[in-house]
Amino acid sequence: MADSSLEKLHKALGRFPRDRYPVKHASIQRQIGLVLASNGDLGDAEATFRLALEIYDEDLPVERGDTLNALGAVLRDSGRLEEAAEAFREAISLLMHAKQAAESGIAHYNLGLVLRELGNESEASAAFKRAVVSLKPQSHPSELGAVLRELGSTLLTGGKVEEALSVLERSLDLAADGGDRAGLGASANLLGLAKLALGDGEGATESFAESASANALTLRADGHAMAKANLALAYEATGHLDRARLSAQQALSVDAAPPMVTQQAQTILERLGFDYDLHVVLDDEPNAGWGGILRDEIRHWARLDKARRRELAISWIAGQTSRPESAVERLEALFNAMLELSLESFDLVADALVEAAISLGEEASAEFHARSSRAAAYFRVPQMTRIEAALRPIAERRPTS
Repeated sequence: MADSSLEKLHKALGRFPRDRYPVKHASIQRQIGLVLASNGDLGDAEATFRLALEIYDEDLPVERGDTLNALGAVLRDSGRLEEAAEAFREAISLLMHAKQAAESGIAHYNLGLVLRELGNESEASAAFKRAVVSLKPQSHPSELGAVLRELGSTLLTGGKVEEALSVLERSLDLAADGGDRAGLGASANLLGLAKLALGDGEGATESFAESASANALTLRADGHAMAKANLALAYEATGHLDRARLSAQQALSVDAAPPMVTQQAQTILERLGFDYDLHVVLDDEPNAGWGGILRDEIRHWARLDKARRRELAISWIAGQTSRPESAVERLEALFNAMLELSLESFDLVADALVEAAISLGEEASAEFHARSSRAAAYFRVPQMTRIEAALRPIAERRPTS
């Protein structure tokens, strides 16, 4: 698709030679630069933007400002931060003079990112605040949400936690209103950190849980892992230690978890211990909330080695057996979570349950199988048949191969 776009743009460039159609020629050059930049061809993109800037002089402030903004982004991605800052400052001057509020706001935002990377948090915050003033929520909600999120992050890092809190709450609202799930996840995670810093452990727990949900494991695994590791901190702060261990284990099991997240989760587990009781977690949660907990946990089981998966299955059966009044409901919730897995992962978890049940002896395995059959009966026939087939070896008193 990108190669096709470039081919069309280069053909258009030939139809509008620089000497006869300078402004149109520069416009096409800028479009070529944007495509090259999106492809990661930073050197060629820079050269193309500079060709456009040879034509876009001070008499064309909007076009020159927009091109400088694009050039600054390429320079930033190339690691040339001082040059990027210079390009953004010139873009801001031109766009503000031309009364292009939104465009100057975006340039201020880009300048803020560069200044923060240069270690100048105070000037970065000022640039972000000017961007906030320039961008209107009605016309640029996603851009404003991103600016507020970066401003909040910068304030938080600088120790201005209460100011960061109000900024991040506004960012969260914009992301939610605009259906921006990635932005929602990032803002909720930062908001949780602000609440945790202010001693609001319960509020932090809610925010981190929202971040983990918005950062779906299958779409944004790194963000999901980060939210889970931070959720473990919040649970520890509020005294919910089994929940803390569970969340930290789930963060560790994400292959895409950044090293810093892995280290945080590992440290928490070394401090609190590695073992957790999933049923204790469910005890503290209304039945309606079991599904979310079990979906995450069963995905976690499927990624573990066979021995550890069997250990967790034994713990599950023992805990469920000791709660006869809710055992069938717990199994129904477990099967619901399992049915959302891939076929391969479903089989791995089902096999672990079969092996665990048989290892507990005839009486315990018979009791587990009877309750499993009652729970399976709540499902439609295809799902019920699948569950019963997977657990049938328990009744046959033989382990799976």
